[in-house]
Amino acid sequence: MESPNVVQDGTEAVAVGSIDAPAKASALDVADYFIALAAAEEDEPDYLSPLRLQKLLYYAQAWSLATRGRPLFNDAIEAWTHGPVIRSVYARFADLHDGPIQSSRSGNELTEEDKEFVRSVWDAYKGFSATALRNMTHQEDPWRLAYRGPNEGQKPGIISLDSLREYFEQQPE
Repeated sequence: MESPNVVQDGTEAVAVGSIDAPAKASALDVADYFIALAAAEEDEPDYLSPLRLQKLLYYAQAWSLATRGRPLFNDAIEAWTHGPVIRSVYARFADLHDGPIQSSRSGNELTEEDKEFVRSVWDAYKGFSATALRNMTHQEDPWRLAYRGPNEGQKPGIISLDSLREYFEQQPE
């Protein structure tokens, strides 16, 4: 049996799946690259809000697992009321609420292969608003199976790497 990846969610270590190849990048590294891509977009249909960024990160992780067989980043993805959330990314942009994210670091922590992959995810999903992406994630098994409801005081469920890989391997690219 494979041992699960373990990551820090800010308070404790949590198992996120049984994919053995750990990623070198963090979700914040990938987020910064999405922000740079959005800033460079001339015909951006919707601004990049924290909610939209969270969903793009979810799809990037899912498609990396399904098509490349490895995670893009090591951070756990939690199943919150409004869809998948990476806690470290949430904390960084929480003060913006639903406002646009306008600056980032360079995203240079990503390899060229990872940057190309993230660009492909951006190209596939950039036409969707934050609300559309939220609604899409709510229809997908990885979030639905991990979501525990809006109960106060209850920790959010963790979306496992295995559930992402298994679900997205079955989806058309």
